[in-house]
Amino acid sequence: VGLGAVGAGAFAVGKSFVDAAGEVQKYKATLETLLGSQDAANKRFQEMSDFAATTPFELPEVVDLGIKLQALGQYTKENMTNLGDLSAAIGKPIDQVANAFAKLASGQKGEAVNMFRDLSINNADWIKATGKGVKKTGELIATTDELMAALPKILKDRGISGMMEKISQTHSGIVSNFSDTIFQFKASIGEGLLKAVDKLMVTLTDIMQKMMKTFKEKGKSYIDAI
Repeated sequence: VGLGAVGAGAFAVGKSFVDAAGEVQKYKATLETLLGSQDAANKRFQEMSDFAATTPFELPEVVDLGIKLQALGQYTKENMTNLGDLSAAIGKPIDQVANAFAKLASGQKGEAVNMFRDLSINNADWIKATGKGVKKTGELIATTDELMAALPKILKDRGISGMMEKISQTHSGIVSNFSDTIFQFKASIGEGLLKAVDKLMVTLTDIMQKMMKTFKEKGKSYIDAI
């Protein structure tokens, strides 16, 4: 029983390492498609890993944000930082902040303004930052591009800039940074195991498919065959 427990524990640990490496592999494949080369994908992933390791966000959240910004043609460290600061400041999921920014970046001004209102940025903030008011219909006069340019100013004026750094120094931020470090450690170890595991899985899949084909040809159910 003791040996069985040790074996099960070792399997679980090994699987967690391989799973982490598999997640990294998936992220890099997506980035390679967006950026056009494996080298660029590796560099971008490293940027995101460094970002996650020093912010109160988990790596998957950061990677999803970076991929969304890249797909919009809006990936910059400044945009990553601004959106991260806003999320940290108001305690809303970073994905919600990213979706609001995506609406604005894609020209859907009305919907974006409504979504940013849920993130505590209202018409008064936009008017102050752009110097332009509202139409009789209630719509902001400023264009989408002007609102995009005004967002960093709003964050600075509202004292939101730098919030990720502050939150990172709290207990929850420290725990998040530790979790990211553990994940990256597992991924680095799991990378060496991944090829062997993948090869084994391909071999086992082939064997099982051949067995099922044999059972089917002989007209037997799997239970009968057993």
